[in-house]
Amino acid sequence: MSTHTTYCRICEALCGLEVEVDEGRVTRIRPDAAHPVSRGFACVKGTRFAGVAHDPDRVRTPLRRTASGAFEPVSWAVAIAEIGAKLRAIRGAHGPHAVGFYFGNPSAFSYSHPLAQQGFLLGLGSRNVFSAGSQDCNNKFVVAEGMFGSPLLQPLPDLAHARCVVLLGTNPAVSQMSFVHAPGALARLEAVVERGGQVFVVDPRRTETAAGKGLAHVPIRPDTDVFLLAAVGHLLVVREAFDRDLVLRHARGFAALADVLRRVDLEAVVRVTGVPRATIERLADGLARPGGCIHLSTGVNQGSHGALAYLLAQAIHLLTGNLDRAGGVLVGEHLVDLPRLLARTGLDRMGAPSRVGGFAPVLGTLPATILPDEIRTEGPEKLRALIVTAGNPALSCANSARMQSALAELELLVTIDLFRNETGQLAHYVLPTLDFLQREDFPLPFLTFQPEPYLQWTDAVLPVVEQERAEWDIFVDLAAEAGVPFFGVPGLASAMRASRRLGARDPLHPRRAVDAMLRLAGSSLEALRRAPHGLLRPALRPGSFLGKRVLTPDGRVELVPERLRGALAQLPTRLAEADAARASGAGLVLFSKREKTSHNSWLHNSADLVRGRRVTNYAYLHPDDARARGIEDGARVRVSTQTGSVELPARLDPDVAPGGVAIPHGWGHEGAPSLRVASRTHGVDVNQLAPDGPGATDPVAGMTRLTGLPVEVVRLSDEAQA
Repeated sequence: MSTHTTYCRICEALCGLEVEVDEGRVTRIRPDAAHPVSRGFACVKGTRFAGVAHDPDRVRTPLRRTASGAFEPVSWAVAIAEIGAKLRAIRGAHGPHAVGFYFGNPSAFSYSHPLAQQGFLLGLGSRNVFSAGSQDCNNKFVVAEGMFGSPLLQPLPDLAHARCVVLLGTNPAVSQMSFVHAPGALARLEAVVERGGQVFVVDPRRTETAAGKGLAHVPIRPDTDVFLLAAVGHLLVVREAFDRDLVLRHARGFAALADVLRRVDLEAVVRVTGVPRATIERLADGLARPGGCIHLSTGVNQGSHGALAYLLAQAIHLLTGNLDRAGGVLVGEHLVDLPRLLARTGLDRMGAPSRVGGFAPVLGTLPATILPDEIRTEGPEKLRALIVTAGNPALSCANSARMQSALAELELLVTIDLFRNETGQLAHYVLPTLDFLQREDFPLPFLTFQPEPYLQWTDAVLPVVEQERAEWDIFVDLAAEAGVPFFGVPGLASAMRASRRLGARDPLHPRRAVDAMLRLAGSSLEALRRAPHGLLRPALRPGSFLGKRVLTPDGRVELVPERLRGALAQLPTRLAEADAARASGAGLVLFSKREKTSHNSWLHNSADLVRGRRVTNYAYLHPDDARARGIEDGARVRVSTQTGSVELPARLDPDVAPGGVAIPHGWGHEGAPSLRVASRTHGVDVNQLAPDGPGATDPVAGMTRLTGLPVEVVRLSDEAQA
């Protein structure tokens, strides 16, 4: 038996782990008490990852779909040769845009995976690149690029020194903090209160975070957070509770922003959000003082105004002087100035507008909600082939039923994954890859998201079981066989294949790039190997961003970015429309709900996490809303939108604010029979309710609207109950 020090790669927390291994199998995973940031914290998902690593349903060898729809194992040589030949033929006949690419969130939790896919995409030359970002976070990239000059310049809440924290659409007690490396986030928030500060949890449900010690819950109607932030901004402007000198010195567009905020009707905000005026004033007072910060996440990102809400949050930070201030929000620094490097090379703005809808790319990716339209819209650049890596668009995208039928029409669909999920079930080839315990790693994509900067390298903990391979090797081989110039360099993929035979001495392996980056920063890969728990980097420096690292043309923050100018100008009108809809007696509004043992759609085949649950998601309603519809606890209901409907049991929950209905996402695995645990659970895919297509896509950031949807909830008849 041996013990290995490593770290989790399920979410941004990247918690340190110690893994005991006996004859190639994990016997125990526990938190790493010596990790310099997570300090002995790890959630239930990371410590039970052995169920994923040793899942008997894992794909261990390449699979090819037969004419009958069954899957047969094939060798890597056969799979790569056949896929490469088909890609060559499609690109040769129809051009580069006929081949598309989709990547999911897990691809970011590796240093080599994003490098490999970037190399492949630069050579592929297709505009049709899609990602899970349009389902959860692209609004933040769009705002950061417009305000600060780079999508990578993301302000981080300085929880260690904060005096007032306002959380919107996030549940850190369950999911830690998206875009922020903050393992054990609930304890960090409770510490703010313990030292005399305030934490406000703004959410349509009294979440596990809101139940934290000393934290204040602010109930709000779903999808109205943007109006609450506008009200805070309104109070700051009309009270002149902002740092005018700082604003004039470091920002542009204040007059236009202030004009919109002055026209916000505060009483209408109270009616629309359900948040009392006194509470709004408390939020404004807390944020106006030094040490005030806002963090918002997917509960807001996926709604009607995700980009505008994030813009207002960062504008409030600037107006109050809490941007680039201790206790407010700080902007992380990379080992090298990656935002400036990407801005100078244009790599942060690569890609072309979509054929369908003309959507501008965000970090090179287009809205996933138009993927079915790109497949079905005839024309010389119709999408005919798709490579999916670490993603499951068949289940995780809007109007999933339409997505699945469109994917089934492709001439070639290839998935690179741990499992044959719903998307893999439709694929022509399924290629097996490594889980995070089987690969070496370095938190390269997250170095700028660390409030406590640190470095850590991990070697692989578990061996390859059969024929699983790293994504780097898969993309190098696909590029060589398909005639795709890796990183745009002809012959590079073939050279990398040949160099691979040198093993650990391979000079073209991506770990060489990591080592070079570390040496530029005064460290090395060998130094990290000698410190397996990780090494702290210099702390973030307040005052290091404004006037120094802002990458707009004149180095000042743009408070009214061109891409959001129209949405901002329409804000008072949108508030009036929401107020009118409320007055007309609008029905229930859908929002999502996080769960401790669930993570999107890819951990549901772990019996240890599912724990024998037969019913995996419910429609959670406030008792008053349920009684008004004749719905008892446990009764089956139909939840409907104009797009679709789902049927599931109701759960009466006083923690849900009146007017809302919460349904956990990621479930509904009947379409993946190879997942023997997940496919036998009784759950529904709530994304069947979300509209898709260009008309349903946020024109500002290309975001899919997955929350804030008006829904009708009705009790099924007694016959249907039976």
